[in-house]
Amino acid sequence: MAESDMVIVGNNSKKFCKDLIETLDNKVSEILEEIKDCLVENPTQCEHWVVIVNESLEENDDESGFVMVSHSTLKQMTDDIFMRLDDLQSSINKYISSQKGKTKEETLNNEINKNEKLQFRMEQLDKQITFFEKEAKRLKEKVSTLELQKEGLLTRLSEVAGLRLCDNNPNIQDLSDTKRPTKIVEAFGELYDNEWTNALEDLLKTQHSEREAIDTLAGILKSVFETCNTFARSQRMALLRGMALCGSCPENDLDALSQGLRNKIKTLQKDSAMDVYPFVKKQVDERINYASLDKEVKEYVDRCAELSWLMNVQDPPLVLYFKARSGDPVDKKKFSVYTKNGSVVDFVVWPAVMYENETLFRKGVLQAK
Repeated sequence: MAESDMVIVGNNSKKFCKDLIETLDNKVSEILEEIKDCLVENPTQCEHWVVIVNESLEENDDESGFVMVSHSTLKQMTDDIFMRLDDLQSSINKYISSQKGKTKEETLNNEINKNEKLQFRMEQLDKQITFFEKEAKRLKEKVSTLELQKEGLLTRLSEVAGLRLCDNNPNIQDLSDTKRPTKIVEAFGELYDNEWTNALEDLLKTQHSEREAIDTLAGILKSVFETCNTFARSQRMALLRGMALCGSCPENDLDALSQGLRNKIKTLQKDSAMDVYPFVKKQVDERINYASLDKEVKEYVDRCAELSWLMNVQDPPLVLYFKARSGDPVDKKKFSVYTKNGSVVDFVVWPAVMYENETLFRKGVLQAK
């Protein structure tokens, strides 16, 4: 090799080569820094990009100790390395460009996928909303139906409870009813104070003794009341048989009629009491020989008949209590004394008024001894 073709690199060729390689490493590091964020499916693709030439350099030591390196060899090697680096840089730039395009396309595809998924999700939600709206409407209609059924059942329950409560219950009265028991009993007291007193005075004028006159008036009242009681019971039974469509069936066969129907019949009988009364009064007059009585006694009979009929169509019916026999102790809870005080009963002047269960409405009057 000619001397002109040699390059003096100093007496430490290894250091020279090390520095050269370090320079190349720095360049490679810069390139690697550029591609570190690039996505590569197969990492081995990048291996051919970086080639480090680590060939032994031809060294010739001269007499002075300097290392003589072939200039052509060094130039060829460095040119080759830098050419490879340029190729690497060009490949990197192309890769980066392709990756940016690919990344942009992937981003666009991802956005499209996201939009499609969002659209699909929205459609699903719309379907769910539609379903729940229909379900809510159906449930609302069902609730409305149940509310109506509930109101109907409560109304029926209230009616049944009211009927059971009022049925034969003397403590329950319709305050709007002018013919309710309390009003009838008040009128019965006025009958004693007015018509009975006038009739008593009239009888006393016809040479009756006071006891005879009182017994006569008491007998008239008993007869009138029993007649009204008989007709009230007969009428009630006839209405029940009519509802059961059995004109002559025994009373036991009527047990199948509901309590509600029985109460309606009682109400009908009570509401129509004064419409029927003229027929009842005719029967009363025939029984007591009404035509033969004096005026004051007739007025007494008229009032007795009206009040006795109203007492017997009540639910439950009112009764007249005459059961205080001569010699019995005076029951001051049921009777007041007439003109004489005493501890035992002499005779009953005026009956007490009560229900069949002996719930007292008004005290009677008796003569004590």
